[in-house]
Amino acid sequence: MLDPNETPLFMKGIEVKKYTKDTIPPQVLKILLFAAANRKSENDIENYINAISQFCQDIELVKFRSEIYYGLDITSKGSTKYTAVLEYAKILNILPSEMIAIGDGHNDFPLFAACGYKIAMGNAPKELKELADKVVSRSADGGMKEALEHILSMV
Repeated sequence: MLDPNETPLFMKGIEVKKYTKDTIPPQVLKILLFAAANRKSENDIENYINAISQFCQDIELVKFRSEIYYGLDITSKGSTKYTAVLEYAKILNILPSEMIAIGDGHNDFPLFAACGYKIAMGNAPKELKELADKVVSRSADGGMKEALEHILSMV
């Protein structure tokens, strides 16, 4: 079980701060309620979504499951993976349809919506896999290497 006071491995090197609802500064673009660390049920998360939706209309709320617990990914509508792809495509002077998405979580739906070719990892939710052009192995089983080799084979 993840210690709620410990920074998760995938976040090493990223500053993680704890806020209360009264201390969140306006420049915060993403809040992640970890599933295992916070031990919330699906009903708890649905209650959070309903409460947050009452007073925040400019955010995206994505519920996800990890083992037996549920979490919540909260982002500003102006800072989703979808809008990031659009901005990056402008910088590169290419069309978003020319970009490839690789994803494994519920928060990757906006990324898949923005990109022309979609690769889902084997551990991705069923709904994400159904949108994918290609499904590769699970992340832990070399899925990223498989995805990159597939991309190189397309060139």
